[in-house]
Formats: sequence, C-alpha cells, structure tokens
Amino acid sequence: MRNNTVSIIMPAHKESGNLRGAVRYVSDEIELLYEADKISDWEIIIIDSVEKDGSTDGTPQLADRLAKSNSRVKVIHNNSYVNLGYKYRQGLSVARFDYFMMVPGKNTLHGASIKNLLDNIPENGIVIGYQADMSRRPFKRRIISKCFTVFMNLVFGLRLRYYNGTTVIPTKILRELSPDTDNFAYMAEILVTLIKKYRLPYTQIPFYTKGIRTYGKTKATELQNIISVVRTILKLIVKIYFKKG
Repeated sequence: MRNNTVSIIMPAHKESGNLRGAVRYVSDEIELLYEADKISDWEIIIIDSVEKDGSTDGTPQLADRLAKSNSRVKVIHNNSYVNLGYKYRQGLSVARFDYFMMVPGKNTLHGASIKNLLDNIPENGIVIGYQADMSRRPFKRRIISKCFTVFMNLVFGLRLRYYNGTTVIPTKILRELSPDTDNFAYMAEILVTLIKKYRLPYTQIPFYTKGIRTYGKTKATELQNIISVVRTILKLIVKIYFKKG
C-alpha cells in the first residue's frame, strides 16, 4: 500500500471511557506505517451520537478536545441517536483519501491489527478483517456471530470468516456502491454485494481484540436491532438472486 492514503472513521456512542485510547492506538499504528513509507497521509473521523432521550456521557465534548489537539482528527456530531451504518455513510461522504476503514471508538483493537489490515490490500480489492480469537468475546456475542456467519455463507455461497469486522475498501468503490443500510448489517450487505455482484478480489486478515470491554455496552444484541438486521438480509437475498443488473 506504499504511498496510498487512508480515511479512518471512528463511531463513538457513549465512549467517553474508551475514545481517547482508541484515537491514541490508531494514531500510533498509522504513524509507524507512515514512517515506514507504507502510507503517505491519513485522517481519523470521529462520529458521535447521543441517546434517544438526548443524554450523553460527554463523548462529544471529548471528541472536540481530541480534534483540537490533533490536526488529523475531525469530528462529526449527531444531535440525535443514529445507528452504526448511518455513521459509516456519514464518514464516507466526507472521507478525503484513497482507502476507507472503520475502527470502533470502544478501543478494543490491539497489537498490529491496523498494520496487518493495511499491509495486505490486493490490487483493486478489499481486506476483510476477522476476529483472531473469538474466545475473547462474550459468550452470547460469539454464538450470535457464529450463527450469523454460517447462515450468510450458506445463503450466499461464500466462505467468509467474519462479516462484521474492520474492513479496508477503496473509497471510490464504496461511493459507487452507495450503501444505504443504517443498522448493524451494513457491512454484511456491502461485502456480499462487492463480492457477488462486483466480483472484487479480497483477502481475509486477522485482527486482535482485547476482549470484553471495560466501559459501556453494545446495542448490537437488542431485539430491535436484531429485527432490523433480519429485514436487511431478506432484502439482500432479493437483490442478489432476484434483481437483474
């Protein structure tokens, strides 16, 4: 990936206990790649939101302070609750660089995860990250994730190891795809579409996580979000198998 550039979005919903560490980790990893002449420029775009009642734990204010102290950090504020897929599209709309990736603001990535992902991009293709050690995740999340992966592979004839991880995709291709899913299935829809319809080459690379988060909790397993994911997958089946063009 020599002399290429990367835009990293960092969704952050009630992550005041994690966000500073996440920005520091990404900055340190990217700086090593920059010094090794693997990338020539980058940006971090923090995208926050508030609870449905308008409350916050101070994440927006912390994001502003981080941006003030680091010229590579930008912030997008949402004054209402928005889901992960919506934030992904917001970041894509303002991204300035060649490649686009998402790193969670919950600060769970560690080790050489960023380096591994950015060092292994196939020509005109994508990198699909997968959890190197699923045992580090809560048991309920492991079961849901495994069932989801098996189901998606069976339905779409793929052999992906993970559908909801950190991926690296050319920004131009993503904009041509114009994803419109707001819920937690946004990345699954993007990957299936790029591989099945666009025939993009891809490589699967492990990333490493710290395990159970020490601050905050996920909304991915809430019933409302699970229902919206099911609806998205049904629409995706129709798009891949029944719609032409």
